[in-house]
Amino acid sequence: MKIRYLRRLGRSLAVLALCGGVVLAMPPDDASAAIKAAELRPDFVITIDGAERDFFNAAGGELQPIVYDGTTYLPVRAIGELMGKNVDWNQDKMTLTLAGKRTVPAVKGRTDDDARRMRVSVDLRDDMIINVDGSVRKFTDANGRRVYPLVHNGATYLPLRAIGELMGKNVGWDGKKLIVSLADSLVTDADTFSGTDNKDGKPDNLIMSDKALAKALDHAGLKAKDVTLTTNDLDVKKGAYFYDIIFTANGKTYDYDIDAVTGKVLDWDVYTDDGKDNLIMSDEALARALDHAGLKAKNVTLTANDLDVKKGDYFYDITFTANGKTYDYDIDAVTGKVLDWDVYTDDGKDNLIMSDEALAKALDHAGVKVKNATLIANDLEIEDGAYIYNIEFTADGKTYDYDINAVTGKVLDWDIDDDRKNDDSNRDKWNSGKWDAKAEEFIGEVKAAQAALARIAQATANDIKECKLDYDDGRAVYEIRIVFGGREYEAEIDAVTGRVLSWEIDD
Repeated sequence: MKIRYLRRLGRSLAVLALCGGVVLAMPPDDASAAIKAAELRPDFVITIDGAERDFFNAAGGELQPIVYDGTTYLPVRAIGELMGKNVDWNQDKMTLTLAGKRTVPAVKGRTDDDARRMRVSVDLRDDMIINVDGSVRKFTDANGRRVYPLVHNGATYLPLRAIGELMGKNVGWDGKKLIVSLADSLVTDADTFSGTDNKDGKPDNLIMSDKALAKALDHAGLKAKDVTLTTNDLDVKKGAYFYDIIFTANGKTYDYDIDAVTGKVLDWDVYTDDGKDNLIMSDEALARALDHAGLKAKNVTLTANDLDVKKGDYFYDITFTANGKTYDYDIDAVTGKVLDWDVYTDDGKDNLIMSDEALAKALDHAGVKVKNATLIANDLEIEDGAYIYNIEFTADGKTYDYDINAVTGKVLDWDIDDDRKNDDSNRDKWNSGKWDAKAEEFIGEVKAAQAALARIAQATANDIKECKLDYDDGRAVYEIRIVFGGREYEAEIDAVTGRVLSWEIDD
Protein backbone atom coordinates (compact mmCIF):
# COMPACT_ATOMS: atom_id res chain seq x y z
CA MET A 1 0.00 0.00 0.00
CA LYS A 2 2.79 2.44 0.80
CA ILE A 3 4.34 1.89 -2.65
CA ARG A 4 0.99 2.53 -4.28
CA TYR A 5 0.62 5.78 -2.35
CA LEU A 6 4.02 7.01 -3.47
CA ARG A 7 2.96 6.29 -7.01
CA ARG A 8 -0.11 8.43 -6.45
CA LEU A 9 1.97 11.39 -5.41
CA GLY A 10 3.88 11.23 -8.69
CA ARG A 11 0.71 11.59 -10.75
CA SER A 12 -1.22 14.68 -11.71
CA LEU A 13 -3.37 15.88 -8.85
CA ALA A 14 -6.51 16.08 -10.93
CA VAL A 15 -9.64 16.17 -8.79
CA LEU A 16 -11.67 13.04 -9.51
CA ALA A 17 -14.95 12.15 -7.84
CA LEU A 18 -14.71 9.10 -5.66
CA CYS A 19 -16.70 6.18 -6.89
CA GLY A 20 -19.59 6.46 -4.49
CA GLY A 21 -21.80 3.43 -5.05
CA VAL A 22 -24.60 3.45 -2.52
CA VAL A 23 -23.71 1.46 0.52
CA LEU A 24 -26.08 2.88 3.09
CA ALA A 25 -28.76 5.11 1.64
CA MET A 26 -29.26 8.24 3.71
CA PRO A 27 -31.92 10.96 3.47
CA PRO A 28 -30.44 13.93 1.56
CA ASP A 29 -32.12 16.55 3.67
CA ASP A 30 -32.84 16.02 7.32
CA ALA A 31 -33.06 18.29 10.34
CA SER A 32 -30.62 16.05 12.22
CA ALA A 33 -27.93 16.24 9.55
CA ALA A 34 -25.16 18.78 10.01
CA ILE A 35 -22.85 19.49 7.09
CA LYS A 36 -19.26 19.59 8.29
CA ALA A 37 -15.87 20.11 6.70
CA ALA A 38 -13.61 17.07 6.86
CA GLU A 39 -10.56 15.73 5.04
CA LEU A 40 -9.88 12.65 2.95
CA ARG A 41 -6.58 11.04 3.97
CA PRO A 42 -5.40 8.48 1.36
CA ASP A 43 -1.91 8.94 2.83
CA PHE A 44 -2.94 7.10 6.00
CA VAL A 45 -1.92 3.43 6.15
CA ILE A 46 -4.42 1.24 8.03
CA THR A 47 -3.08 -1.95 9.55
CA ILE A 48 -5.21 -4.57 11.30
CA ASP A 49 -3.30 -7.20 13.22
CA GLY A 50 -0.17 -6.21 11.31
CA ALA A 51 -1.64 -6.43 7.79
CA GLU A 52 -2.29 -3.35 5.64
CA ARG A 53 -5.92 -2.99 4.64
CA ASP A 54 -7.77 -1.18 1.87
CA PHE A 55 -11.50 -0.41 2.11
CA PHE A 56 -14.09 -0.61 -0.66
CA ASN A 57 -17.77 0.19 -1.01
CA ALA A 58 -20.35 -2.33 -2.26
CA ALA A 59 -19.71 -1.24 -5.84
CA GLY A 60 -15.98 -1.87 -5.54
CA GLY A 61 -14.85 1.77 -5.28
CA GLU A 62 -12.05 2.48 -2.84
CA LEU A 63 -12.96 4.41 0.30
CA GLN A 64 -10.33 6.54 2.05
CA PRO A 65 -9.98 7.28 5.75
CA ILE A 66 -11.60 10.56 6.77
CA VAL A 67 -10.34 12.92 9.46
CA TYR A 68 -12.94 15.07 11.19
CA ASP A 69 -12.52 17.04 14.40
CA GLY A 70 -9.11 15.48 14.97
CA THR A 71 -10.42 11.90 14.79
CA THR A 72 -9.92 9.29 12.05
CA TYR A 73 -13.09 7.66 10.66
CA LEU A 74 -13.31 4.36 8.74
CA PRO A 75 -16.16 2.96 6.60
CA VAL A 76 -18.48 0.69 8.55
CA ARG A 77 -19.52 -1.71 5.79
CA ALA A 78 -15.92 -2.55 4.99
CA ILE A 79 -15.18 -3.04 8.68
CA GLY A 80 -18.22 -5.35 8.85
CA GLU A 81 -16.54 -7.50 6.23
CA LEU A 82 -13.41 -7.79 8.37
CA MET A 83 -15.55 -8.67 11.41
CA GLY A 84 -17.44 -11.29 9.42
CA LYS A 85 -20.77 -9.57 10.07
CA ASN A 86 -23.59 -8.48 7.81
CA VAL A 87 -24.25 -4.73 7.68
CA ASP A 88 -27.88 -3.66 7.27
CA TRP A 89 -29.41 -0.21 6.93
CA ASN A 90 -33.05 0.38 7.95
CA GLN A 91 -34.17 3.72 6.50
CA ASP A 92 -37.43 3.83 8.44
CA LYS A 93 -35.73 3.31 11.81
CA MET A 94 -32.53 5.15 10.88
CA THR A 95 -30.67 2.12 12.24
CA LEU A 96 -27.40 0.59 11.10
CA THR A 97 -27.05 -3.01 12.24
CA LEU A 98 -23.95 -5.22 12.36
CA ALA A 99 -25.07 -8.73 13.26
CA GLY A 100 -24.97 -12.41 12.44
CA LYS A 101 -22.54 -14.35 10.34
CA ARG A 102 -21.69 -12.68 7.05
CA THR A 103 -23.50 -14.26 4.11
CA VAL A 104 -22.35 -11.80 1.44
CA PRO A 105 -18.85 -12.37 0.06
CA ALA A 106 -16.20 -9.72 0.53
CA VAL A 107 -16.01 -7.09 -2.21
CA LYS A 108 -12.99 -7.29 -4.49
CA GLY A 109 -12.53 -3.62 -5.26
CA ARG A 110 -10.18 -1.55 -7.33
CA THR A 111 -7.70 0.85 -5.78
CA ASP A 112 -7.93 4.54 -6.63
CA ASP A 113 -4.39 5.55 -7.57
CA ASP A 114 -5.50 9.17 -8.18
CA ALA A 115 -6.93 9.72 -4.71
CA ARG A 116 -5.33 12.64 -2.94
CA ARG A 117 -5.60 14.47 0.32
CA MET A 118 -8.47 16.93 0.01
CA ARG A 119 -11.21 18.70 1.90
CA VAL A 120 -14.71 17.25 1.64
CA SER A 121 -18.15 17.84 3.12
CA VAL A 122 -19.66 15.17 5.35
CA ASP A 123 -22.99 14.69 7.11
CA LEU A 124 -22.65 14.40 10.87
CA ARG A 125 -25.61 12.20 11.89
CA ASP A 126 -26.70 12.37 15.50
CA ASP A 127 -29.99 10.68 14.58
CA MET A 128 -28.44 7.39 13.43
CA ILE A 129 -28.68 4.33 15.70
CA ILE A 130 -25.82 1.83 15.72
CA ASN A 131 -26.91 -1.70 16.67
CA VAL A 132 -24.32 -4.46 17.12
CA ASP A 133 -25.59 -7.99 17.70
CA GLY A 134 -28.87 -6.68 19.13
CA SER A 135 -27.31 -4.05 21.42
CA VAL A 136 -27.52 -0.29 20.73
CA ARG A 137 -24.03 1.16 20.94
CA LYS A 138 -23.03 4.73 21.75
CA PHE A 139 -19.48 5.94 21.30
CA THR A 140 -17.25 8.56 22.91
CA ASP A 141 -13.79 9.91 22.23
CA ALA A 142 -10.83 9.67 24.60
CA ASN A 143 -12.10 12.75 26.48
CA GLY A 144 -15.55 11.27 27.03
CA ARG A 145 -17.31 13.43 24.41
CA ARG A 146 -20.12 11.77 22.46
CA VAL A 147 -19.21 11.06 18.82
CA TYR A 148 -21.56 10.28 15.94
CA PRO A 149 -21.39 8.56 12.56
CA LEU A 150 -20.49 10.46 9.40
CA VAL A 151 -21.95 9.91 5.94
CA HIS A 152 -19.90 10.68 2.82
CA ASN A 153 -20.88 9.67 -0.73
CA GLY A 154 -23.43 7.18 0.62
CA ALA A 155 -20.98 5.41 2.92
CA THR A 156 -21.26 5.46 6.70
CA TYR A 157 -18.13 6.05 8.78
CA LEU A 158 -17.43 5.54 12.47
CA PRO A 159 -14.54 6.94 14.54
CA LEU A 160 -11.44 4.77 14.76
CA ARG A 161 -11.86 4.42 18.50
CA ALA A 162 -15.42 3.11 17.99
CA ILE A 163 -14.16 0.70 15.32
CA GLY A 164 -11.60 -0.60 17.79
CA GLU A 165 -14.33 -1.14 20.37
CA LEU A 166 -16.47 -3.07 17.88
CA MET A 167 -13.54 -5.28 16.85
CA GLY A 168 -12.23 -5.67 20.37
CA LYS A 169 -8.89 -4.18 19.40
CA ASN A 170 -6.68 -1.36 20.60
CA VAL A 171 -5.98 1.64 18.41
CA GLY A 172 -2.49 2.95 17.72
CA TRP A 173 -1.10 5.90 15.76
CA ASP A 174 2.40 6.43 14.35
CA GLY A 175 2.58 10.15 13.61
CA LYS A 176 5.84 9.93 11.66
CA LYS A 177 4.79 7.17 9.26
CA LEU A 178 1.08 8.08 9.26
CA ILE A 179 0.16 4.52 10.21
CA VAL A 180 -3.08 3.72 12.05
CA SER A 181 -3.09 0.27 13.63
CA LEU A 182 -5.73 -1.92 15.22
CA ALA A 183 -4.21 -4.81 17.13
CA ASP A 184 -4.55 -6.94 20.22
CA SER A 185 -1.65 -5.20 22.00
CA LEU A 186 -2.14 -1.88 23.81
CA VAL A 187 -0.51 1.11 22.08
CA THR A 188 -2.16 4.54 22.47
CA ASP A 189 -5.42 6.35 21.76
CA ALA A 190 -5.62 7.78 18.24
CA ASP A 191 -8.40 10.24 19.09
CA THR A 192 -5.86 12.66 20.59
CA PHE A 193 -2.96 11.71 18.28
CA SER A 194 -0.82 11.37 21.41
CA GLY A 195 1.22 8.56 19.87
CA THR A 196 3.79 10.95 18.32
CA ASP A 197 6.86 12.03 20.19
CA ASN A 198 6.10 15.61 19.01
CA LYS A 199 9.64 16.16 17.80
CA ASP A 200 8.50 16.30 14.19
CA GLY A 201 4.77 15.95 14.62
CA LYS A 202 2.05 18.43 15.56
CA PRO A 203 1.30 19.41 19.17
CA ASP A 204 -1.47 17.41 20.81
CA ASN A 205 -3.25 20.51 22.14
CA LEU A 206 -4.45 22.00 18.85
CA ILE A 207 -8.09 22.98 18.48
CA MET A 208 -10.06 21.45 15.62
CA SER A 209 -10.53 23.21 12.28
CA ASP A 210 -14.30 23.60 12.74
CA LYS A 211 -13.72 25.35 16.07
CA ALA A 212 -11.23 27.70 14.42
CA LEU A 213 -13.81 28.45 11.71
CA ALA A 214 -16.41 29.18 14.39
CA LYS A 215 -14.02 31.71 15.96
CA ALA A 216 -13.56 33.47 12.61
CA LEU A 217 -17.29 33.53 11.85
CA ASP A 218 -18.08 34.88 15.32
CA HIS A 219 -15.52 37.68 14.84
CA ALA A 220 -16.98 38.50 11.43
CA GLY A 221 -20.55 38.50 12.79
CA LEU A 222 -21.61 35.85 10.27
CA LYS A 223 -23.28 32.44 10.42
CA ALA A 224 -21.92 29.30 8.77
CA LYS A 225 -25.01 28.94 6.60
CA ASP A 226 -24.42 32.38 5.09
CA VAL A 227 -20.82 31.88 3.96
CA THR A 228 -18.96 29.83 1.37
CA LEU A 229 -15.84 28.27 2.84
CA THR A 230 -12.89 28.12 0.44
CA THR A 231 -9.93 27.40 2.75
CA ASN A 232 -9.42 26.06 6.28
CA ASP A 233 -5.82 24.86 6.43
CA LEU A 234 -3.54 24.21 9.37
CA ASP A 235 -0.28 26.05 8.83
CA VAL A 236 2.84 26.83 10.84
CA LYS A 237 5.03 29.91 11.04
CA LYS A 238 8.09 30.24 13.26
CA GLY A 239 6.99 27.13 15.14
CA ALA A 240 3.49 28.48 15.88
CA TYR A 241 0.48 26.64 14.42
CA PHE A 242 -2.50 28.57 13.04
CA TYR A 243 -5.48 27.98 10.79
CA ASP A 244 -5.58 29.96 7.55
CA ILE A 245 -9.30 30.40 6.90
CA ILE A 246 -10.89 32.04 3.85
CA PHE A 247 -14.61 32.37 3.12
CA THR A 248 -16.92 34.61 1.12
CA ALA A 249 -20.19 36.33 2.05
CA ASN A 250 -22.15 39.38 0.90
CA GLY A 251 -19.81 40.10 -1.99
CA LYS A 252 -16.73 40.12 0.24
CA THR A 253 -13.87 37.70 0.84
CA TYR A 254 -12.74 37.23 4.45
CA ASP A 255 -9.23 36.01 5.28
CA TYR A 256 -8.48 34.95 8.87
CA ASP A 257 -5.48 33.57 10.76
CA ILE A 258 -6.66 31.77 13.91
CA ASP A 259 -4.26 30.58 16.62
CA ALA A 260 -4.46 26.77 16.51
CA VAL A 261 -3.98 26.46 20.27
CA THR A 262 -5.96 29.34 21.82
CA GLY A 263 -8.45 30.10 19.03
CA LYS A 264 -7.45 33.77 19.14
CA VAL A 265 -7.83 35.87 15.98
CA LEU A 266 -4.23 36.63 15.00
CA ASP A 267 -4.88 38.55 11.80
CA TRP A 268 -7.74 39.19 9.42
CA ASP A 269 -8.64 41.14 6.32
CA VAL A 270 -11.61 41.69 4.04
CA TYR A 271 -11.69 42.22 0.29
CA THR A 272 -14.19 42.76 -2.47
CA ASP A 273 -14.65 39.80 -4.78
CA ASP A 274 -12.29 41.35 -7.32
CA GLY A 275 -9.53 40.72 -4.78
CA LYS A 276 -8.87 44.39 -3.98
CA ASP A 277 -9.11 45.83 -0.52
CA ASN A 278 -11.93 48.37 -0.51
CA LEU A 279 -11.66 49.58 3.06
CA ILE A 280 -10.54 53.13 3.79
CA MET A 281 -7.50 53.60 6.02
CA SER A 282 -7.83 54.26 9.74
CA ASP A 283 -6.36 57.77 9.43
CA GLU A 284 -8.97 58.66 6.81
CA ALA A 285 -11.72 57.37 9.11
CA LEU A 286 -10.29 59.50 11.93
CA ALA A 287 -10.27 62.55 9.66
CA ARG A 288 -13.99 61.98 8.95
CA ALA A 289 -14.74 61.85 12.68
CA LEU A 290 -12.70 64.95 13.46
CA ASP A 291 -14.33 66.88 10.63
CA HIS A 292 -17.77 65.95 11.94
CA ALA A 293 -16.76 66.99 15.46
CA GLY A 294 -15.31 70.29 14.22
CA LEU A 295 -11.93 69.53 15.78
CA LYS A 296 -8.34 69.37 14.58
CA ALA A 297 -6.05 66.38 15.10
CA LYS A 298 -3.54 68.47 17.07
CA ASN A 299 -6.21 69.37 19.62
CA VAL A 300 -7.39 65.85 20.46
CA THR A 301 -5.99 62.80 22.25
CA LEU A 302 -6.73 59.61 20.34
CA THR A 303 -7.57 56.64 22.55
CA ALA A 304 -8.92 54.09 20.03
CA ASN A 305 -9.15 53.62 16.28
CA ASP A 306 -10.09 49.98 15.78
CA LEU A 307 -11.49 48.20 12.76
CA ASP A 308 -14.52 46.21 13.87
CA VAL A 309 -17.31 44.23 12.25
CA LYS A 310 -21.02 43.92 12.94
CA LYS A 311 -23.39 41.75 10.92
CA GLY A 312 -20.74 41.44 8.23
CA ASP A 313 -20.24 45.20 7.84
CA TYR A 314 -16.88 46.72 8.76
CA PHE A 315 -16.54 50.01 10.60
CA TYR A 316 -13.94 51.94 12.56
CA ASP A 317 -14.67 52.44 16.26
CA ILE A 318 -12.90 55.71 17.07
CA THR A 319 -12.59 57.35 20.47
CA PHE A 320 -10.76 60.57 21.33
CA THR A 321 -10.85 63.29 23.99
CA ALA A 322 -10.83 67.08 23.70
CA ASN A 323 -11.97 70.01 25.84
CA GLY A 324 -12.90 67.77 28.76
CA LYS A 325 -15.13 65.56 26.62
CA THR A 326 -14.84 62.06 25.19
CA TYR A 327 -16.00 61.56 21.59
CA ASP A 328 -17.05 58.11 20.35
CA TYR A 329 -17.56 57.57 16.61
CA ASP A 330 -18.51 54.64 14.35
CA ILE A 331 -17.25 55.30 10.80
CA ASP A 332 -18.24 53.08 7.84
CA ALA A 333 -14.98 51.37 6.77
CA VAL A 334 -16.00 51.41 3.10
CA THR A 335 -17.77 54.75 2.55
CA GLY A 336 -16.35 56.81 5.43
CA LYS A 337 -19.87 57.78 6.47
CA VAL A 338 -20.56 58.63 10.13
CA LEU A 339 -22.76 55.74 11.28
CA ASP A 340 -23.11 56.74 14.93
CA TRP A 341 -21.53 59.13 17.38
CA ASP A 342 -21.80 60.26 20.96
CA VAL A 343 -20.10 62.61 23.39
CA TYR A 344 -19.46 62.14 27.10
CA THR A 345 -17.85 63.91 30.00
CA ASP A 346 -14.54 62.42 31.06
CA ASP A 347 -16.27 60.37 33.74
CA GLY A 348 -17.84 58.38 30.92
CA LYS A 349 -21.42 59.54 31.46
CA ASP A 350 -23.50 61.18 28.77
CA ASN A 351 -23.91 64.80 29.85
CA LEU A 352 -26.03 66.19 27.04
CA ILE A 353 -29.49 67.47 27.89
CA MET A 354 -32.43 66.09 25.93
CA SER A 355 -33.87 67.94 22.94
CA ASP A 356 -37.20 68.62 24.69
CA GLU A 357 -35.31 70.23 27.59
CA ALA A 358 -33.40 72.43 25.14
CA LEU A 359 -36.69 73.44 23.52
CA ALA A 360 -38.11 74.34 26.92
CA LYS A 361 -35.10 76.62 27.52
CA ALA A 362 -35.70 78.40 24.20
CA LEU A 363 -39.45 78.79 24.78
CA ASP A 364 -38.87 80.15 28.28
CA HIS A 365 -36.36 82.69 26.95
CA ALA A 366 -38.81 83.76 24.23
CA GLY A 367 -41.73 83.97 26.65
CA VAL A 368 -43.73 81.58 24.48
CA LYS A 369 -45.74 78.58 25.68
CA VAL A 370 -45.27 75.27 23.93
CA LYS A 371 -48.95 75.07 23.00
CA ASN A 372 -48.65 78.39 21.13
CA ALA A 373 -45.52 77.44 19.16
CA THR A 374 -45.07 75.47 15.96
CA LEU A 375 -41.77 73.60 15.98
CA ILE A 376 -39.80 73.69 12.72
CA ALA A 377 -36.45 72.23 13.78
CA ASN A 378 -34.74 70.86 16.88
CA ASP A 379 -31.39 69.43 15.73
CA LEU A 380 -28.31 68.45 17.68
CA GLU A 381 -25.27 69.96 15.94
CA ILE A 382 -21.62 70.51 16.64
CA GLU A 383 -19.78 73.81 16.32
CA ASP A 384 -16.12 74.30 17.22
CA GLY A 385 -16.19 71.01 19.14
CA ALA A 386 -19.18 72.09 21.26
CA TYR A 387 -22.60 70.48 20.94
CA ILE A 388 -25.61 72.72 20.49
CA TYR A 389 -29.29 72.35 19.74
CA ASN A 390 -30.41 74.47 16.80
CA ILE A 391 -34.08 75.16 17.47
CA GLU A 392 -36.49 76.98 15.22
CA PHE A 393 -40.18 77.62 15.85
CA THR A 394 -42.94 80.07 14.99
CA ALA A 395 -45.43 81.83 17.27
CA ASP A 396 -47.67 84.90 16.95
CA GLY A 397 -46.46 85.67 13.42
CA LYS A 398 -42.76 85.50 14.33
CA THR A 399 -40.00 83.00 13.59
CA TYR A 400 -37.61 82.25 16.45
CA ASP A 401 -34.14 80.78 15.88
CA TYR A 402 -32.18 79.59 18.95
CA ASP A 403 -28.81 77.97 19.65
CA ILE A 404 -28.89 76.16 23.02
CA ASN A 405 -25.79 74.72 24.69
CA ALA A 406 -26.38 70.95 24.69
CA VAL A 407 -24.60 70.50 28.03
CA THR A 408 -25.65 73.49 30.15
CA GLY A 409 -28.90 74.47 28.44
CA LYS A 410 -27.65 78.07 28.18
CA VAL A 411 -28.97 80.26 25.34
CA LEU A 412 -25.92 80.86 23.16
CA ASP A 413 -27.53 82.77 20.32
CA TRP A 414 -30.98 83.68 19.14
CA ASP A 415 -32.81 85.73 16.55
CA ILE A 416 -36.39 86.74 15.80
CA ASP A 417 -37.87 87.52 12.42
CA ASP A 418 -41.28 89.15 12.39
CA ASP A 419 -43.19 87.61 9.52
CA ARG A 420 -45.66 90.52 9.60
CA LYS A 421 -43.21 93.40 9.16
CA ASN A 422 -43.94 93.67 5.43
CA ASP A 423 -47.67 93.23 5.87
CA ASP A 424 -49.32 96.68 5.40
CA SER A 425 -52.37 95.59 7.39
CA ASN A 426 -50.20 95.36 10.51
CA ARG A 427 -47.94 98.39 10.13
CA ASP A 428 -50.25 100.81 12.05
CA LYS A 429 -50.36 98.37 14.95
CA TRP A 430 -46.59 98.14 15.12
CA ASN A 431 -46.01 101.90 14.68
CA SER A 432 -47.18 102.32 18.25
CA GLY A 433 -43.87 101.22 19.67
CA LYS A 434 -41.54 99.26 17.39
CA TRP A 435 -41.95 100.35 13.83
CA ASP A 436 -41.21 103.90 12.56
CA ALA A 437 -41.11 105.20 16.13
CA LYS A 438 -40.17 108.82 16.84
CA ALA A 439 -36.79 109.72 18.35
CA GLU A 440 -38.30 110.91 21.63
CA GLU A 441 -39.60 107.36 22.19
CA PHE A 442 -36.14 105.79 22.08
CA ILE A 443 -34.63 104.45 25.29
CA GLY A 444 -31.18 105.90 24.47
CA GLU A 445 -27.71 104.40 24.12
CA VAL A 446 -27.09 104.10 27.86
CA LYS A 447 -30.12 101.90 28.54
CA ALA A 448 -29.47 99.90 25.36
CA ALA A 449 -25.88 99.29 26.49
CA GLN A 450 -27.07 98.27 29.95
CA ALA A 451 -29.46 95.72 28.39
CA ALA A 452 -26.56 94.15 26.48
CA LEU A 453 -24.10 94.24 29.41
CA ALA A 454 -26.64 92.49 31.61
CA ARG A 455 -26.00 89.33 29.56
CA ILE A 456 -22.26 89.25 30.29
CA ALA A 457 -21.18 88.72 33.88
CA GLN A 458 -18.45 91.18 35.05
CA ALA A 459 -18.46 93.12 31.77
CA THR A 460 -18.53 96.94 32.10
CA ALA A 461 -19.12 99.99 29.91
CA ASN A 462 -15.37 100.05 29.20
CA ASP A 463 -15.81 96.81 27.24
CA ILE A 464 -18.29 98.38 24.80
CA LYS A 465 -16.52 99.03 21.50
CA GLU A 466 -19.50 100.24 19.50
CA CYS A 467 -23.04 101.43 20.17
CA LYS A 468 -25.05 103.06 17.40
CA LEU A 469 -28.64 103.63 16.35
CA ASP A 470 -29.72 101.95 13.12
CA TYR A 471 -32.89 100.96 11.30
CA ASP A 472 -33.78 97.45 10.22
CA ASP A 473 -36.69 97.46 7.75
CA GLY A 474 -38.11 100.51 9.45
CA ARG A 475 -37.54 99.28 13.00
CA ALA A 476 -35.20 101.40 15.15
CA VAL A 477 -32.51 99.31 16.85
CA TYR A 478 -29.28 99.88 18.73
CA GLU A 479 -26.34 97.84 17.37
CA ILE A 480 -23.85 97.12 20.14
CA ARG A 481 -20.46 95.39 19.98
CA ILE A 482 -18.72 94.25 23.19
CA VAL A 483 -15.27 92.63 23.56
CA PHE A 484 -14.73 90.79 26.85
CA GLY A 485 -12.83 87.73 28.03
CA GLY A 486 -11.39 86.96 24.62
CA ARG A 487 -14.80 86.92 22.98
CA GLU A 488 -16.72 89.36 20.83
CA TYR A 489 -20.43 89.89 21.47
CA GLU A 490 -22.85 91.56 19.06
CA ALA A 491 -26.37 92.57 20.04
CA GLU A 492 -29.38 94.29 18.50
CA ILE A 493 -31.54 96.13 21.05
CA ASP A 494 -35.04 97.39 20.24
CA ALA A 495 -34.74 101.19 20.44
CA VAL A 496 -38.21 101.55 21.95
CA THR A 497 -38.74 98.56 24.24
CA GLY A 498 -35.11 97.77 25.13
CA ARG A 499 -35.66 94.12 24.26
CA VAL A 500 -32.67 92.13 22.95
CA LEU A 501 -33.62 91.15 19.39
CA SER A 502 -30.46 89.22 18.46
CA TRP A 503 -27.33 88.03 20.20
CA GLU A 504 -24.15 86.56 18.69
CA ILE A 505 -20.89 85.38 20.21
CA ASP A 506 -17.60 84.92 18.31
CA ASP A 507 -14.52 83.36 19.90
